[in-house]
Amino acid sequence: MEGLVLLLCEARWLTSRELAVLPSRDAENLQSRILGGMVKRHLLELRFPDVPNRPDQAYRTVAKALE
Repeated sequence: MEGLVLLLCEARWLTSRELAVLPSRDAENLQSRILGGMVKRHLLELRFPDVPNRPDQAYRTVAKALE
């Protein structure tokens, strides 16, 4: 699942809702179980890092995560 998220977020910012639609997942579950950990491991970056719980928060792959 993490590999799919990295590929989807490679070229653009995507919200948890947008990410959840593609693999048919629950947005809240995806955010709490996968996205948060990926941000902590610096695989994804937040569009609004000062407000992590912002409703329109989006994610993008960190360039070094693809190496």
